[in-house]
Amino acid sequence: MFKRKRIILALAVIAITATVLVVARSYVLKNVQKNLLDKIEALNKSDIKIHYDTIYIDWKRNLLTIEKVVIEKDAYDTACVYPEFISCQKVSVKGLGLLSLIFQNELDIDEIRLFKPHWVIHQNSRLFLDSAARKSTEFQVYIDQIQIDSMRMELTDSVNCSLVTALRSSANLRGLEMSFYADRPGDFSFSELSTSNSRIDLPGAFYTFTVRETRLNLHAHTFEVDTLRVIPSFGKLQFGRKAGNDIDRIEGVVPFLKFTNLNLQYRDTVIIDAKRADVQFFFKVFHDKRLPHKNNVVDLPVAQIKKIPFGLSLDELKIAKSFVEYEEVPANSDESGQVFFDNIQGTLSSITNDGSREDGEMKLKARCDFMGQGKLSVECSMPWNPKKNSRMKGSLTGLSFTKLNSMVEPAANLEFESGKLNRLNFSFAFNDRSSTGSVSLNYEDLKIVSYRSDEQIEKVEKKKRNRKKTEEELRKDNLKTFIINAFVVRKNLDEKVPHEKRMGTIAFERDRTRGVFNFWWKSLFTGVKSAFNLDRAEATVERLKGKKKD
Repeated sequence: MFKRKRIILALAVIAITATVLVVARSYVLKNVQKNLLDKIEALNKSDIKIHYDTIYIDWKRNLLTIEKVVIEKDAYDTACVYPEFISCQKVSVKGLGLLSLIFQNELDIDEIRLFKPHWVIHQNSRLFLDSAARKSTEFQVYIDQIQIDSMRMELTDSVNCSLVTALRSSANLRGLEMSFYADRPGDFSFSELSTSNSRIDLPGAFYTFTVRETRLNLHAHTFEVDTLRVIPSFGKLQFGRKAGNDIDRIEGVVPFLKFTNLNLQYRDTVIIDAKRADVQFFFKVFHDKRLPHKNNVVDLPVAQIKKIPFGLSLDELKIAKSFVEYEEVPANSDESGQVFFDNIQGTLSSITNDGSREDGEMKLKARCDFMGQGKLSVECSMPWNPKKNSRMKGSLTGLSFTKLNSMVEPAANLEFESGKLNRLNFSFAFNDRSSTGSVSLNYEDLKIVSYRSDEQIEKVEKKKRNRKKTEEELRKDNLKTFIINAFVVRKNLDEKVPHEKRMGTIAFERDRTRGVFNFWWKSLFTGVKSAFNLDRAEATVERLKGKKKD
């Protein structure tokens, strides 16, 4: 009998508790709805306007739904046709934690879902600051998941209202915690953020970026990017003309980028600290030197990294089987030349923008297939201290000289008819102003053909000839070709030749408006020209021409 009474009493307690919770849930949800409507009415009396079709609360499913909501700012304070606004086809809030809201001044939510949100925000916007009132007491919000479906965001210039950035994406945020305080700024944290099908348009830079997926997991200390594409807005020639100067046009794809052992600080300031990152890339770069050149100083890599607007410390960046092609139209030619680097593998270590660290250095070690044939390997050390010189050394082996004709002929009016580079060793020191060093050559069966410039061809055509010459005959400078091969350049420069006669001197004054790869290439080229004695070719030609006239 006693046992039966205990069971009845327990059932009664459960029934009463359930009834109280149901009534409390209904009351609290209705109170939430009333407070929400009061807040909207108060904001509508300011310059923040909120419009919506319906607000519906399903207390049985613990679900709050708002249909077609728009938050906008009055347009009287802007010259733009459209004011700042945030709209959403539907907002659903599921799983409100009622007990924590009643007894602990906390708001627990299982899921918030935003369907097709659209944001239009001006630079230096105060839309969020104006609409977010500080709490008079401490208040915490915990949200297990925020799902954003098909988001659009547009950032516009505050002065002329032109589009600066447009973003389309879907996102999922997990483990969000927000704290609001009466006497100091709020705080927030999260455990995981992922995006899918993202598209970023930068009209001013003439680029679009698409990303298949990203995933930032702060618990696992990882960040992954799957398939980033770089898409120029215009074709090769049109791109530079739109920009108005000889800018690099880059297109390509990064199949993957992954950070491991990542520690991310994002509250007071953003700091990225990781042990390792792995990346693969396939890029094509086009440059038209016929266009006007901007005289803006381009920093070397260490100085560029120091200007990154957030903290960065990366122990090692691993490059996996990548590809880069560089194509250039010289200033005095309509034909482009190109070089490419295949199967690029290497590491870039000790990457940091910590200005207080000047004792160490960033190091690059890489190897690749140059022009699909030659084996190129490089090592470069770049001190963090800008007063110290950087150093580059490397080698190139097993390359047919004819592979270089597509780049050499437009740039230097000569080409290689034959020849095999057995080995090229190079070593030089460099800073922001100049480079000095040496090269060592080992090659065989070299023969060079020299061509006239356009001005020289015009002079030849003006002279009276007994017969008309073909275009090829006009272009080819037979005398200079003969002199170069007979008196200037050795046909074979191998182990039979003393080492000192196979050496060339690197001495190059940097064009500070060009990038580091241009600097490295031009430095190396001065050494090769010195080893070939090409600098003496013009003087030798003029001297022998003078003797011929006498």
